[in-house]
Amino acid sequence: MTMIRAAAIASAFALFATAAQAQQGPSFSCSSASNPAERTICRFDNLSRLDLRMARLYDDARDAAGSNRARRDLRDAQRDWVRERNDCRSDRGCLRDKYRDRIAELRDVGDSEQTRRAPAYQQTRVWKDRCDGRLSVHLETTCNSPRLWRLYQDVVTSYRDIRRNAPAQVSRRAQDDQRAWNREWAACERNERCHERKMENRLNRLRRMASRVEERLEKRAEYQRTRAWKARCEGRLRAHVETTCNSERLWTLYTEVVTQYRELRRNSRPRLAARVQDDQQAWNREWAACGDRRGCQRRKMEQRLDEMANRYNRRRVARKSGNRTRGRGEIWQYICTRYRDEAHQTACNDQALWRLRREVFAAYVAASKRAPRTRDQRFLTEQDSKWKRSFAACNQRKRCMRQSMQERITYLDSIYGGDPGRSGRDIRDIADALRTYRRYNQ
Repeated sequence: MTMIRAAAIASAFALFATAAQAQQGPSFSCSSASNPAERTICRFDNLSRLDLRMARLYDDARDAAGSNRARRDLRDAQRDWVRERNDCRSDRGCLRDKYRDRIAELRDVGDSEQTRRAPAYQQTRVWKDRCDGRLSVHLETTCNSPRLWRLYQDVVTSYRDIRRNAPAQVSRRAQDDQRAWNREWAACERNERCHERKMENRLNRLRRMASRVEERLEKRAEYQRTRAWKARCEGRLRAHVETTCNSERLWTLYTEVVTQYRELRRNSRPRLAARVQDDQQAWNREWAACGDRRGCQRRKMEQRLDEMANRYNRRRVARKSGNRTRGRGEIWQYICTRYRDEAHQTACNDQALWRLRREVFAAYVAASKRAPRTRDQRFLTEQDSKWKRSFAACNQRKRCMRQSMQERITYLDSIYGGDPGRSGRDIRDIADALRTYRRYNQ
């Protein structure tokens, strides 16, 4: 019994040794070695291990080949290498170098085949930068789904465009929204439907925000193409000027301030013009102290507009020619204090337009005197009311006002047998014309 057990143990040890030798030996049978190179490989363990490793890599590369043509090319290359290996005969160094070179080639072939079989979106540099290494659950789910990965890329691209093109305030709001969305996205974990819903909602919101940003940029481009903007905002600027130039609302307020200031300087008496200039210089210092704070600049500009509209007396702002005689001053007071629309106020503060408006007034009085019946005078009054409404519609457009008044003068000079060469513009007693005008408009 003892002898039988010993024999069994010996046979088992022999089988284990044979299996271990086969595991570590070459890929071919040493009993059938037919050339000096194969016999040398069987004689040395390091060459046997290299041959076994090369054979396994060859099998893996053949299995990874995607087509029959690729398998045929791999087989032909392997046969060519075997002939080169056999040329080494019993040279151990030559055999070792051949095996190492072939192992490196087969490893590269296997990696390329594995990459070729991977999805196209996983071969991009963006995917590798974002999805290589250890990932959270929600990001791993996105990286392994082509549809989720495309949606995620659209979200990231839209977000970056907004951050790059939007103003600072909109950019900060988009950043806060993106951080909140990232937390909601992470809560989806492996639920692909939740991922898809979150990304589509976020993409729609970013697209709406991008459309608003584009509209704002188009409006900015419109006002930045004006001659006034280019003259004031090109070149190196101080902080407060740069902030005003980059904001449509502030630029509009600033142009109103400058326009009102220039009209006051042009239409005021010397003493008042000097005071307006000093106040403007003081306001410029206060405006510069705001720096890049838009709220401060907006308050300063609105205060300056109110100051120019209410602080300075409009009667003192009128042209000297409007108050040169008692008659003319009375007409100016009557018209410019009764009609407060923008067209009349602009005409009252402009010398050429006021001259035309005064001629319209005198021509109307002369036509009323020549009217034969009360019905004709009533007709003139109605026509005058209609013309004043059309004149007020011109607002501050001086060309429109000038054309309207010239047409009105021509019409009034030609009715009721009036002489176009001697119209109401030649009336010398303006005060008498004013009394007649008041009597007919009671």
